[in-house]
Amino acid sequence: MDRHYWEFHFIAPEDRTGIGLRKPCSGGRWNRLSRDIVTSWITLFTARIISRPPDARYSYGYAKADTLATLVLAFIIFFAGAQLAISTVTQLVKGNYTEIPSMLAIYVTSVSILENLS
Repeated sequence: MDRHYWEFHFIAPEDRTGIGLRKPCSGGRWNRLSRDIVTSWITLFTARIISRPPDARYSYGYAKADTLATLVLAFIIFFAGAQLAISTVTQLVKGNYTEIPSMLAIYVTSVSILENLS
């Protein structure tokens, strides 16, 4: 019997919009793309809210929206990292190892790191 574990996903646009549970075979490309889009929308929406001047309702301004948005983004990043950890451990337990990148990829990464440090 083939057992599947369920993953936390942002549902791809062709299915429906929202957050839900899906099987891991549902296409990681759409999951990563939708996660990036949602986090960008949250950031842009929050920037728009906190740029408002104080008014009668919120005399100290709207800066607290930044804290709430940071909490939501941290929640999304935590679940993305947790899903990565779960899938990595699952692949290691199953014995599915990935290939080591070629030396060219290692050289390019090293040059990029050195360039960013200088």
